[in-house]
Amino acid sequence: MPKLNLVRDIISGDEVQDAIRDGIDAIYEVALASYGANSGNVLIEHRYGEPLVSHDGITNVNNLVLGDSVENSAVSIVRQASEKTNRNAGDSTTLTIVLTKLAYDYWSNQGLTPRQAQRAMQEYANGIVAAIKEKRIECTPELLQQVSRVSSGDEAIGAMVADAVGKINNNGSITVVETPDNIISSEVIDGFTFKKGIRVPALADDLQTLKTRYENPAIIVLPKLIAKNDDILPILDKAIRAEKTPIVLIADVSGQALETIVANKLKGVLNIAVVEPPVNDRDAFMSDIAKYASTKQYTGRPDDFDVEEYIGTADSVSITLSETTINGCQSPDELQTYLADIESTERRERLLGKTVRIAVGAPTQSERQELKLRIEDAVCAAQTAFEYGVLPGGGVFLRDYDRSGYLAEPFKILTSSDGEYDDGVGYNIETGEKVNVVEAGIVDSAKAIEEAVTNAHSAAAQLLSIRLALPFAEDME
Repeated sequence: MPKLNLVRDIISGDEVQDAIRDGIDAIYEVALASYGANSGNVLIEHRYGEPLVSHDGITNVNNLVLGDSVENSAVSIVRQASEKTNRNAGDSTTLTIVLTKLAYDYWSNQGLTPRQAQRAMQEYANGIVAAIKEKRIECTPELLQQVSRVSSGDEAIGAMVADAVGKINNNGSITVVETPDNIISSEVIDGFTFKKGIRVPALADDLQTLKTRYENPAIIVLPKLIAKNDDILPILDKAIRAEKTPIVLIADVSGQALETIVANKLKGVLNIAVVEPPVNDRDAFMSDIAKYASTKQYTGRPDDFDVEEYIGTADSVSITLSETTINGCQSPDELQTYLADIESTERRERLLGKTVRIAVGAPTQSERQELKLRIEDAVCAAQTAFEYGVLPGGGVFLRDYDRSGYLAEPFKILTSSDGEYDDGVGYNIETGEKVNVVEAGIVDSAKAIEEAVTNAHSAAAQLLSIRLALPFAEDME
């Protein structure tokens, strides 16, 4: 007899697609609550602690769980698409969900086989992405502030975030932290930033945001490949015995060694983050990061590791999936001497990089959390806009690309307007007037729109391809 908790039902034909459609409709309803002209906040009950009042689309849908397993699986697939947009662009998470539903509804009624529909949707999305790359506009300081304002929903926050992005340019980073003070403030601090993040998501301290932040960590720099337990465990054991934790390990770790580190992290035995160094100019990078962390690279036998000589530190380290920032070199005089011998402009700028730290405070914990989420999204949206450019906002770009199709719907939802509009002209909700959206500063990050289009059509194609589901049967024990 099979174990009862492994028994599965078979759901096929129209029944499975009906359940998928219901799941899409459910997450669409939740997303729409904080999107468009008539949007508002969502009240989220927690089993423990205070409820959360949220205007953040990704937070809202992350708290949606349905009773039907197939419906819930559909919600999960759409949510994954939205989360990917959020990770890569910091904005247009709700647009991703809206486009997923619109694409699913349209292509499910075209009489195509799953494979034909998937191919047609891919070609359609590719055409939109090509148009995005062709029509994107370089982001001026004024447009950057608008992107930040729209993403955060607040004029003052938008100005602060845009100012922060302008200060760091391409050589620094922005971190957002909570503070008990009832204010929102920002400060510029020294920071060494590079485009490599946490080695595997399971090592992140916050498994929802996949971010890690350590104060006064122990930093170990190992230039050689770490694959076996014997290559790393003696070193980590010495660090732990010397109370040098949490640990930030800058090394190329794989195989058995990585599996062991992850397992011990999940058990709570190790407080560690592993960051893989960049591939390009790795020798110089390892030398630079060791100097910034006030330590030296270790190339000897693991058993001979000297804790005092080969463990460095800094004020803090912030790590995401794609970026790491080390703040506060503890040996600034030695760093200046080291810089004198470096001719590479890129290396000098990285070692002299800046980090803007935005501290978020509010009267209540729920308000503080909600503000922090909005500011983090605004930071990501502004940085991608700065790097990739912007497009006409408020749904105008998508509407102008295909006025007769479902791409016109986001504009109608956002503005509650069915009037006739020339290309590039939209509706200013605040003034009630038709305006040239770019001239009025109503813009979206080009990267955010590209991610939303790509991820939405990918999710819709996946969902349309499903002809049979095998959910677990109800618990009969």
